[in-house]
Amino acid sequence: MQSFFVTFFIELPLLVAGVLKGFVCLYWEHNLANLSNLDFLMCLTFILATIISYECLGIMKKIIEKNRIWMLSFYMLIPALISFLLGN
Repeated sequence: MQSFFVTFFIELPLLVAGVLKGFVCLYWEHNLANLSNLDFLMCLTFILATIISYECLGIMKKIIEKNRIWMLSFYMLIPALISFLLGN
């Protein structure tokens, strides 16, 4: 469980730095004013993405608490098979 929190706190500064870098790029390209034209659908998308991400993080925490993290390893079968088939 401690590794979950360590990983989260390692990732948090990276997320903040990514957002700040995005704003700096928008500023230097003079596109920052376009953010003032946010419509309802875009704001709703931001809110839903935040809620879904938060809930997925909670699900991940529950999976870790129940020691069932091995269940997440199956998603790697698809890229492994693709790389194996295309590697020849």
